[in-house]
Amino acid sequence: MAAGGLVTVGIAMYEAYAVLIGATVSVGVSMAGGSAVTFGAAALAAAGGPVGIAIAVALIIAAVVARFVVMKDAVNDLLFANDSKFKIVFNSEHIENGERAFREDEIPARVDLADGTVAAYPCGVYIYRKYQAGFLGAFGFFGSMFGIRFDAKRGSLTDGFSIGMECPNTALGGRNSIYCTTQSARAASGGASAGGYEEGIATTAHGKLTGRRANPWGNINYGVAFFESTA
Repeated sequence: MAAGGLVTVGIAMYEAYAVLIGATVSVGVSMAGGSAVTFGAAALAAAGGPVGIAIAVALIIAAVVARFVVMKDAVNDLLFANDSKFKIVFNSEHIENGERAFREDEIPARVDLADGTVAAYPCGVYIYRKYQAGFLGAFGFFGSMFGIRFDAKRGSLTDGFSIGMECPNTALGGRNSIYCTTQSARAASGGASAGGYEEGIATTAHGKLTGRRANPWGNINYGVAFFESTA
């Protein structure tokens, strides 16, 4: 992106990357819990005969499934590029599942040269992930689903639009998704939850919002969105 002329807001990109890598913190908790269950199953098998062995097998299967689900880092990672003469301002958010890890409050307007040539497209990074701490962190079966409401402002003009993304726990079903709308943050979150959208488009009074996600599966739902002026 740097080679192509894209810019971001200060040190935000590095900080967002650090947060994304830090999402694997849940692995330590799940590994410890899984090992405890497996150890208990082995003790039952050694002491309980055929019944104990059957219970042990069931516990081991449960431990493997639980470890897989809890270890899955359900992360929504959105890069927003501004291809408009409007500045993009965060308005509100609705987090259905999980928590916010990183958010920009404002993305400057597109940088144009005197001859009208585009010099740079300012970007913002938005990262939402499943719970990382406490009970919900240790048993994070809900993935990450959110909606963000933005205002596009230029002088007295204001457009409103929202982006929603979902990265569910694979073992519980569902595909990665992105959704764009002119409605509320809650509506954007609900739209993403409807399942598996790879592209979203929302047309406002003065612009057009487009969002795309990279892959329907995977523990990180990479998405990119851009807002372009039409007036």
